[in-house]
Amino acid sequence: MKLRCEQCHCPFGRVDEWLGGKQARCEACGFEFVIPFHDADALLEWAESAPWPLIEEGLRTGVARHQPARVVSQWVRLFEKRREREIWRLEREEHGRVRSRQDRLLEAEEKRREEARELGALEAMSPGSLCCLVMDLFLAKGFSIKRCESRRMHRRDFVVFREDGEQEAVVRCLARESTAKATSRDLRHFAAACALEGGAKGYLVTSGQFTRNARTAAARHPWLTLHDGESLLKWVRRARKDKALPLLLTDYDPIRLLTTLKARYESKLISKAAFDEESARILEDL
Repeated sequence: MKLRCEQCHCPFGRVDEWLGGKQARCEACGFEFVIPFHDADALLEWAESAPWPLIEEGLRTGVARHQPARVVSQWVRLFEKRREREIWRLEREEHGRVRSRQDRLLEAEEKRREEARELGALEAMSPGSLCCLVMDLFLAKGFSIKRCESRRMHRRDFVVFREDGEQEAVVRCLARESTAKATSRDLRHFAAACALEGGAKGYLVTSGQFTRNARTAAARHPWLTLHDGESLLKWVRRARKDKALPLLLTDYDPIRLLTTLKARYESKLISKAAFDEESARILEDL
């Protein structure tokens, strides 16, 4: 195999084929390069096993310049794989354990599955359980809660108060499956309830979704905030991150709520009247 220097084009004469992949230096100009391969299989095998710095130099100096286009394409693909592994190795040495591309894909898929499971848990909640979850979210922010007793409002609605005792917002919870969306009619009824309660802000929360008309109508009222299942799930995750909401979504089923309510009553944290009132509301959701 006859070669010339890629820098000064000085001829080297005949070079043995077994020297392919070895480092060489032109005595005329001092250019350092990797001797190209004559055999395609030897080139591809070298690309998988050679040290990374030598492969980089081989790409820069044309180690595959005597090969057909098909072999060059295979060589470039192998180079890209080696480069990705090298980047991963350097990151691991610098930052400790680094996730591979496969690990990242698996984690993303597991995250999507977990989100789907939690959305399913939200949709399966009873109205009372959903209301208790939303109340806990407001309590975690430092607000106080008062259940609405008026028959003009939905019995699971509640009012949120700030620390100074001033009213913050009126909240209504709608337990919906993904196929049963909250409509603009629900929004109008809630707006009327807020007006009767004198609320400056309103939160309409559903475990499902809102229709397009409902979102369009809500956009015309800046005092009104909508939370669908996905938005509610993000709210729950933020509360978990702040360690303000330790319970899981499955802890909000009516049976566990009754158990917790009984424990609070036996510990004399709530009165007999409050226990009877709350337990009656929970039992109506079963």
